[in-house]
Amino acid sequence: MGVRFQIDPTLPPEDIILHVRMFDDTNVEQQDALGILGVNLIHGAYFHAHEPERLLKGLTDNLKWGRVEVDLIEFRGPTLGKIDNRLMALELVKASLTPAVLFDPSGRVAIPSEALYKRSVLGMRGDFRPVVGEGMKRFDHARNLFAEKCAAGKPAILMAEMTMSAIVNEDGIDTADFLERVNALTGLGFHVLISEFFRYFRVRQYLARHSQEPVAFVLGVDGFSRIMHEKFYEGLEGGIMEGLGRLFPAGTTAYIYPERVEDVLITLDDMPIADHLRPLVTYLRERGQVVAVDEFE
Repeated sequence: MGVRFQIDPTLPPEDIILHVRMFDDTNVEQQDALGILGVNLIHGAYFHAHEPERLLKGLTDNLKWGRVEVDLIEFRGPTLGKIDNRLMALELVKASLTPAVLFDPSGRVAIPSEALYKRSVLGMRGDFRPVVGEGMKRFDHARNLFAEKCAAGKPAILMAEMTMSAIVNEDGIDTADFLERVNALTGLGFHVLISEFFRYFRVRQYLARHSQEPVAFVLGVDGFSRIMHEKFYEGLEGGIMEGLGRLFPAGTTAYIYPERVEDVLITLDDMPIADHLRPLVTYLRERGQVVAVDEFE
């Protein structure tokens, strides 16, 4: 949906385009939610076009949380076209209008349901400071391991995922630093996912919304050890069992790479973990969903 209007009668029109996901159960409820959102959009365009962050925060006025999700916004035109849509995508996450936004390899904000549809995903979480390094070596190696599991005829989408906590500091968003990292990653052919997800299984659930094809994650031993910590799942009724069930549905693989700590190479077999949790790792390894990579070039 969108709105077209003129800020100045002597200038070409301006556009504000949204992609909206509807979560109400009935058509009537969805029509009602879309109508409210549309009125808010028109109001924002008329009164707050010069304050895009304020416009975004007002989009869901008089709408209960969870009825709609806005996962893309584009400003176009002689005046609004000067706004960086990538930064506005971040504002969508900050304003809780969507849990995540996606950038494609061209650097544009993408609609996740279109970009991920029927595509396999090979993903890696990090802050990517720097973008290149040991993590990228692991990723290149894992890409070859994952190739045989990908959706037939389609190479996997390469995805770098960053949480908002990796972007926002006490002074807010360092826009230059953020754009530099996004530009570097997209320049390497990555899709970049910026999310509010603290726990890994929520990333997996998000991807499952848009594709039923195989998904794989690339992790170091240290990252996997945090996933296998019970405190990570506090608040879930089923605890770590529920969390791992959500993280490892059928078609999900985690490639676990060794890490060097004080000149000692720590592999998955050496990973510090509570004894009563080791059978869970063994189970996932025997199912082929956790793959220990002890040596790679």
